[in-house]
Order: sequence, then structure tokens, then C-alpha cells
Amino acid sequence: MRRSLFAIALLFCVTSCQLSELQTERQTLGLASATPDTPAMRNITGVAEAVGPQALLIEGIVFNLSGVDAPVSGTTAANLAQQMLARLVDGKVVTCAAKDSIAASRERAICFEGRLDVASALVASGTVLACADVSGAAYRFLETNAARASLRRSGNC
Repeated sequence: MRRSLFAIALLFCVTSCQLSELQTERQTLGLASATPDTPAMRNITGVAEAVGPQALLIEGIVFNLSGVDAPVSGTTAANLAQQMLARLVDGKVVTCAAKDSIAASRERAICFEGRLDVASALVASGTVLACADVSGAAYRFLETNAARASLRRSGNC
């Protein structure tokens, strides 16, 4: 219990301490406008539920977190990533700014719980890697050494 509280506290510290660096990276990559209140993107706000290692459900729509390279579903690593995502979003009001549709009722999005960028917190937790092809290097600086050593990058990024 103490370890998980420490991990969550560390996540909030890392994300708030690194927020300005992330904003600079986003500006460099042209993602500066990718926030929940961007009118060009379709925004959905509602109570969220983690439904996969990088996917959350809001209002009947599944959102895949943009910039996240999650472990393959069904593996222990994927289960840990989904548990961490659940800690971050389950039962909380989350806003997702949809970037593009992946399939029917499935969208790639940047999601926020309050001011917390969910993808950045998930990467900083060490349960997933950053997806460089989708987000450039926006989340790469948040990857942990342990995650780099233990997780494999998918061919989907």
C-alpha cells in the first residue's frame, strides 16, 4: 500500500515537475494546440473506465491514448498497465480530445483527468513506453529505465 501511494505521489510530482518540458516538446512537435479545449478536435468528457492497457471507455467510445506504446493484451505487463490506467481514470471525469478514428467506436486521443495528461502519467509509471512515431518525442523523456529494459516496443508505433 505504501509503495503504491509513493508511486502515485511520484507520478503527480513527475508530471507536474515536467509539465513545462512537455509543453515545450509539444510546441516543437506542433502538438501545442492538442488540449481538451481545442475546438478543432472532437472532445468527449465523462466518467472513464480503463478497458485495456492503453484504452479507456467514455460515453460508449473507446479511446486509445495517443503517444503510448502498451504491452500486448493478455500479458502480465499489459495487466499491470491496465491496472495503473484504472488507478488514474476509473470513476473519474476525464476529457479526451480525439485526434483521429482508428475504427468504429475507437479513437486515438489525448486525454486529461483534470490537468493531468493521462498518457504522460502512464508512461512515467513505467508500465508503458512512449510511442515515438505518433507523439514524436513528447513522452520519451518520461520513460523509466526499468520500462525500457523490460518492455518491448511494438511494431505499431
